[in-house]
Amino acid sequence: MSRLTIVVATMLVAASLVACEHDAPAAKSVSSIEQRFEAAKTNRPELIAFLREMPLGADLHHHLDGSTFSEFILRSARERGLNYDLSTHMFTSEPVGNNIISAADLSTSFLEISEYRDHFSMRGWHPNTGNGRDHFFSIFRRIGSSGRIPQGMLAEVKRRNALQNVQYLETISPVVPASLRTSVNDHLTSFDISDLESAYAQIVGELEADNYAATIAARIDTWEGEAEAIMQTGPALPPGIVYPDVTFVPYVLRMGPVRDFFVAVATSMAAINADERVVAMTIVGPEDLPDSNENFKAHMKIMDFLWRKMGQPRVTLHAGELVPEEATLVDMSDRIRSSIDVGHARRIGHGVSIGWENDSAGLLAQMAADKTLVEICLTSNEVILGIAGDEHPFQMYRRAGVPVSLATDDEGISRSPLTMEFVKAVERYDLGYADVKELARNSLEYAFLSGESLFVDGDFGSPRPEFAGLWDSTWRPSPSAQQLIEENARLRKQLELERAFVAFEEGMAELGSCGNIGKDPGKSLGPWFRSRNRLLGSSQLGRRHHFHGLGDLLRPFDRLDPPDQIPGIRQGRPPDSP
Repeated sequence: MSRLTIVVATMLVAASLVACEHDAPAAKSVSSIEQRFEAAKTNRPELIAFLREMPLGADLHHHLDGSTFSEFILRSARERGLNYDLSTHMFTSEPVGNNIISAADLSTSFLEISEYRDHFSMRGWHPNTGNGRDHFFSIFRRIGSSGRIPQGMLAEVKRRNALQNVQYLETISPVVPASLRTSVNDHLTSFDISDLESAYAQIVGELEADNYAATIAARIDTWEGEAEAIMQTGPALPPGIVYPDVTFVPYVLRMGPVRDFFVAVATSMAAINADERVVAMTIVGPEDLPDSNENFKAHMKIMDFLWRKMGQPRVTLHAGELVPEEATLVDMSDRIRSSIDVGHARRIGHGVSIGWENDSAGLLAQMAADKTLVEICLTSNEVILGIAGDEHPFQMYRRAGVPVSLATDDEGISRSPLTMEFVKAVERYDLGYADVKELARNSLEYAFLSGESLFVDGDFGSPRPEFAGLWDSTWRPSPSAQQLIEENARLRKQLELERAFVAFEEGMAELGSCGNIGKDPGKSLGPWFRSRNRLLGSSQLGRRHHFHGLGDLLRPFDRLDPPDQIPGIRQGRPPDSP
């Protein structure tokens, strides 16, 4: 048993003891997971310890370039021999001198490294010291100056999420190479927003060419292969822990000419059709900029046209990331509704300005009926928009029956991994254990995974008949269940989550009663660790395509002492590190 495991276990034992103190005097034990969770809520360290061990499902709103931490950005720049400009806070190939120091010297200077972290994350912004939105968006150019590549970012986020019991990620990333968009753009000799049929006819040949799909596949193969090589150079994950599955969401910028937007949407949708690892597309960039406002209706017209032309691919859209300080009432009155009705968004990212929408009650009812999930990004909304607590519509959506999940948005810039998003939701909205489980389950029920759901009509209390008894610790899949597991990626990940819940809850129940928790946490928690290994480490459920399935039926949640940073690439490996 590792030292970190002992520390976490000790904190969970403490939570059990706190629960005992709050019971009636005659109580001898605390057996319910709900009571243990309520005990853990009495202070943040215990809540973090509880949630870090709990299976969290998926992160559905995750920008790859915003998810790399400043520590890894600096390491990438140092490995590339770059220098750092103290006046612009950008990495550069310019020689040392005139406010430029080497990345290696930056690593060893306390003052400069502190300022560097402020400029590469939101830790350098505080309320009433400047505009959080402007500080946030300025960071992306700085990250780009480091030369950090997607492969390194992918390895970084996969390891971080594996250590938080996250099963799946949909990461917003530059899936479509610039060369493909340039080629398609070259074939678009004329463009008129009033004649999209003509524009599409000029480029459809390029979009459907064999080399298009091959180029997309080769790009993702390279990312995945080199990320795997990077991860192999770092410390091995604890036994039974596996990396989360990752799929990709290409993005389109709101800013710029409408013609460029048309090409970007067409090439993104073509990427979805070309490779099953590309599961949806999205639009990014501040919604309040002049281009975003003036061209919004044109953008939605293009989305509608190409969605119908190109096989109705899946769409998730940033919408309603607006506040009165940055946008007008007109801007906020229909962003979410139009993104759903015209842009064909099956999920909405942020949705903060829902209260300003025309007929917001009707829109909420529509979203609830159509099961349009909202990807809630609490930390991001707080630091960029200044929206938190009762100013956030998190509870408004839940009361209306609109499904929601928690997401990080840009966890590296915000310095807030998925566990902390759950911590904040629990603390701010007094969530119970059942609420937290629902959030985790929603993230997989509404993920853009292929195949059918584990649950009948989205009812988390009603699994398909083939999976009756799945919450029994002795359950194993029948042949018919096994076939469904192999054929349905969504069901596969949901089953992984449910079996992880079984092991987690049984382990917590076996922590011991108030009367038998001993002074030796390693000895007292023995039954917990044994139950997790028994439930999660025995049954192979099969693999299919790019989704590497359950692997072990349940991952043991045992932890080694994972360093926050993975060692650099060995000689001969790609020059990047997570």
